[in-house]
Amino acid sequence: MIAVTRFPSAEVTIPSAHIRPWLVFWLCCAFYILTASGHTYAPDEETMIAVSDAIVHTQSVALRHADGQPWSALRDGINYGRYASYGILPSLLIVPISVVVALISTPGTLAATDAVRLLASFVNAPITAATIACLAVLLNRTTLPRSGRIWTLVCAAAGACLWPYARSFFSEPLTMLLITASLASATRRPVTTGSVFLAVLCAGLILPTRIAAVVAIPILATAADWTAPLRRRTVLAACAGVIPGIALWGTYNVLRYGTFFATGYGTESTAFDTPFLTGLTGLLASGGSGLIWYAPFVIWIPVGARYWWHHDRRLLSSALGLVLTHLLLYASWSAWDGGGVWGPRFLVPIIPAALLVAAGVWATQSRIVRSAAQLTVVLGIGITFLGAAVNFSIDSNLPVPREIPPIAHARILWDRLRSSTVSAQTCRIETNWHPSEAVDGHLWQRSNGASTFSCRLEPLSILRLHLDDRRPEQAAASAMLLQVGDDAQYPIPAGTFRRIHLLSRAGMQHYTLRSTPWNARALGLSDRDDDLGPTLLDIRSTPALARISDASTAPMPTQPIRRWAWYYEPTNRHPGDWWVWYLPHTALADWSALLIAGWLACVSICLGAATQVWRRTNN
Repeated sequence: MIAVTRFPSAEVTIPSAHIRPWLVFWLCCAFYILTASGHTYAPDEETMIAVSDAIVHTQSVALRHADGQPWSALRDGINYGRYASYGILPSLLIVPISVVVALISTPGTLAATDAVRLLASFVNAPITAATIACLAVLLNRTTLPRSGRIWTLVCAAAGACLWPYARSFFSEPLTMLLITASLASATRRPVTTGSVFLAVLCAGLILPTRIAAVVAIPILATAADWTAPLRRRTVLAACAGVIPGIALWGTYNVLRYGTFFATGYGTESTAFDTPFLTGLTGLLASGGSGLIWYAPFVIWIPVGARYWWHHDRRLLSSALGLVLTHLLLYASWSAWDGGGVWGPRFLVPIIPAALLVAAGVWATQSRIVRSAAQLTVVLGIGITFLGAAVNFSIDSNLPVPREIPPIAHARILWDRLRSSTVSAQTCRIETNWHPSEAVDGHLWQRSNGASTFSCRLEPLSILRLHLDDRRPEQAAASAMLLQVGDDAQYPIPAGTFRRIHLLSRAGMQHYTLRSTPWNARALGLSDRDDDLGPTLLDIRSTPALARISDASTAPMPTQPIRRWAWYYEPTNRHPGDWWVWYLPHTALADWSALLIAGWLACVSICLGAATQVWRRTNN
C-alpha cells in the first residue's frame, strides 16, 4: 500500500500556537554554555584569537613571532608585516575578552593564554542559540503544527552538527547567524523599515566575517519583497545597513594590504582543482563530511519542498538557493571536506535553511512519514553527541585506514568511559604520564614529577612496581617518593632500576609517584622540552593479577603549538571533551572554584530567563 502525502490547503494561513523565540534562545544558550569545550580546535581559531590579542596589546592587526605558534593563512602585507586572511569580525567580538584578561592577569603568561581561549570557546554559544531563535521566527510564520516546529528546533540545536561548532571559535556559526537573521528579516511581511535595515545589515556583515559566504548575499537580496511600495526612509535604511559591513571589511583590508579591495585570498583562486562531482558527492554523502549523515533530517527536503511550494515559493527558492550556492562554491575546492573537522564544516552556515525546507515534512498527514522524520532527528542527535563528546580534531591523528568519524568517536568514547572507572582488581594509569614508549603501548610511560595512578585490589594484595630511573649525570637526583592517598609518603631507595613491593589496602587506593624531574632541553641534550621523571615499566599485583586500565594524560606543555595540540592527541585519553575536565590541567586550576561558580551562574541566568518567558507565555 502506497502512503499518499497530503498537505493542508494553501488557504489556511493562521498558524498554531507560536513558539517564543526568546524561550528558544535562552534554553539553547544554557545548553551550549553547559556543554562548552573550553579550548580551540584548529589553527583558524588560534589565528583569529591572535589578531584580537594584537589589537589589544600592540594596537595593530599584524601578527609577530609566528614561529612555534598554531597559526595559519598568514600573508605578507604592508610594513613587512604578517597578516591573517580571515575576517576581522570574529576577532573583534573577543576584543572585550582580551581586554578583561589583560587587566586581571599578566599578558603573555600561560594563565592569560588559557583564560582567553576558555572564554573564547563560549562566544559561539549565544551566537548559535540566536540562530536557532531566528529559525523559530521563520517557522512561526508557517502553518506547520507546533509539534513539528519543536522537532525541527530540537534537531537544529542538537541533531544537525551545529552543537559541536557552538563549542568552537570557528567563524561558521557567526556566518550562519548573519545569513539566517538576514533571511528572517528579508522575508518578514509586511515589510518595515526596521526589517529592511536588519536584513541588509546582517548581509553586509558577512563580508568582514567570512568572505566566501558573500555568495549568499544575492540570494538574500532576492528573498526580500521588492515589489512592495518602497518609501524613502526604507531605501535610506537599506543604504545605511550596508555601510558597516563594507566599511569594516575595507578598513581591515587597508590596514593589512594598503588597498580597499585586497582580501588576502588572491592565491586561493587556483585551489579549485577538485573534480566537481567528487566534491559534491563528498559534501552530501561521504562518511567523513556528508550532510545526510551529520544532519540526517535534511533527507526530507524533497518532501518538505512540496509544502513550501504551496505556501511560500519565494522563501523556498531563497532557502534552496543558499544551499546550492554553498554546494557549488565548495564542491570544486581542494579542501572541500573542511580539514579535520566534524561533518560538512563549510555547509554549516546554510544548515538552518536546509532544515527549514525539510520541516515541511511535518505537514504530511502520513503518520509513518512523520514517525520516520522523528527517527532521523533522534539519529542526528546521537551522531552529533559523538562529535561533541570526543574532540573531533583527533580524527586526523588516527591510524590509517581510518574509520568514519561517528564510528571512530563511538569506539573512542566507549574505551575512554570504560577506562575512566576502576573495577575490581584493576590499576588505572591517570594524570601526568607521558605517552608509552613501548612498541605495543604497554606501559613504559615516563612520569613528570607528580604522576598519579589508582588501584582497586583484593585484601592483602601485593602491589609490584617496576621503575626505570636512568637519567643524565648532570641531572639532579630523583629523590623519589610514593605517596599513598593524601598523606602517607614512603621514600624509595636510590638506584637505577627499582622494584617496589607494597602491601595494598583493600578497596580503592590512590597513589602519586613523586620525584625531581629533569629536562633534556634545559640540559642541552635534545630539543625535547618536557619534565621527565622515572619510567613506569610495569605494574602487577599478587596473588591475583591486576588488569591495567589506561586513562593517562600527559602534562600540558608550555609551548603554544604543543599546548594547543594537547587537547586532541590520541594518547591523551580525556574522558570527555568538556572544559570542566580540562580545567585542573591548565594554568587556571587555582581559579577553578571561581570559574565554575561563574559558569553555573551563567547557566542559571539563562534558565531563569527561559522560565520567565515561559511563565509570561502561559499567563
